[in-house]
Order: sequence, then structure tokens, then C-alpha cells
Amino acid sequence: MSEYRDKFLQLLRYAPKEVAQDEKKQELFLEGLHGGLQYQLVAHTFPSFQHMIDKALVLESKRRELGEQKRKFNGSGQSSSNTRPHLPMPQGPQ
Repeated sequence: MSEYRDKFLQLLRYAPKEVAQDEKKQELFLEGLHGGLQYQLVAHTFPSFQHMIDKALVLESKRRELGEQKRKFNGSGQSSSNTRPHLPMPQGPQ
């Protein structure tokens, strides 16, 4: 997300008339985000482009944090949750 933000801000310098309005900057920035983050931000109205970037950074950070917690949880519980008691197969006619 930070790399995208930096590249977007760099490209803004080449088209100042195209993005003179704050709303247009927000719209174009939002279009370039990946689906999950875009979905979380599209429902909100932000007072400024900078405020939108700040929220996007916070959401991205939280998403990464939750992903790490999920991996740790799944990794620690795998060994015990995948073991089933082994029952002997019946042999011969019943």
C-alpha cells in the first residue's frame, strides 16, 4: 500500500490539471487499490485525500496484523486438531 501511495503521489506531479480537485484524487487513488481495501474504503466519504490515505494505511496495517495472527493460530492448532482416534476395522463376517 505504501509503495502504491508513493507511486501515485509521484505521478500526480505529471497531471496537475487532471487531479486538481481533491475528490478526483480520491477517486483515482481508490480505483488503483486492491479489491479488499477498495471495498472497505468505497463506502466512506473522506474530508480530504490525505485523510483517505491515512485510513487506507491503517486498514492495510490491520489486515496484515490479522493475517499474521491467523497464520499463528492455524499453525499452532494443526498438530492436535488433525489427529483422530484410530479404530480397528472389523474383520470377518458379522
